[in-house]
Amino acid sequence: MSFLLGRYTGLVLPPTAWAINTQLGQILPYADCNGGVSWTLIGAFAAAAIAAAGVLFCYNALTAKPSQTGSFVGKLSLLFGLAVSFALILQVAATILVNPCAR
Repeated sequence: MSFLLGRYTGLVLPPTAWAINTQLGQILPYADCNGGVSWTLIGAFAAAAIAAAGVLFCYNALTAKPSQTGSFVGKLSLLFGLAVSFALILQVAATILVNPCAR
């Protein structure tokens, strides 16, 4: 059961974290300008951590010996999760570099 759940976490968890982070990136800069806490940066780091956890869980599920189809889905899930995690890391870098009050 762990492999069945694990091989899909790279397809589900990182894109969900990316979508939520993208929406929060549109909403939270207004709160960042008024307060002293950078909620956008905290949200971006949390989303990147959730995506990385999904990729790690998917990687751990690949250590089992599944069928050929299960192995393909697991490897595809891992690569897709890594690509989305990389995009989230780039969003974290943009959040660090760009001033939210510059609009």
